[in-house]
Amino acid sequence: MVRVVRGSASGFLDLAGTEGVHRREVVVRTDRNEDLLVALLDDVVYRLDAGARCRSAWN
Repeated sequence: MVRVVRGSASGFLDLAGTEGVHRREVVVRTDRNEDLLVALLDDVVYRLDAGARCRSAWN
């Protein structure tokens, strides 16, 4: 799943030459891989948005 999320994120982020600096654990309870993927992508978008809001508040 990590590779799928990273591949999806590379569609709107430049990930060339990057490596992870933080690790986040997410608990998702579902029986279907499709639901798991949607939940993970939703979490990534939320964290990107929340992080951008935090950074802009500090500037």
